[in-house]
Amino acid sequence: MTSMIAKMVAGTFGVGSKVIATRQIVEDGFVIEDQPWTHAYAGDWGYVIYMDPENGYPTVRFAGSGTATIVSWEEIMEAKE
Repeated sequence: MTSMIAKMVAGTFGVGSKVIATRQIVEDGFVIEDQPWTHAYAGDWGYVIYMDPENGYPTVRFAGSGTATIVSWEEIMEAKE
């Protein structure tokens, strides 16, 4: 169990949490000018805006792109203020 999942389970991580992308996050199957749409690059920050009650995955809105997407726990880490 990763530390992010442990925090979510413990109730300390959820909607409103500030996170940082750990790698480039692209939209599969959505291409503009031969490039996949990028929601975030490694180091970009955003906020968790929704937690799926069925699978536990967060939806994050990233500040740089202004877009939101469902992410896996391996794609984000908690931002230190």
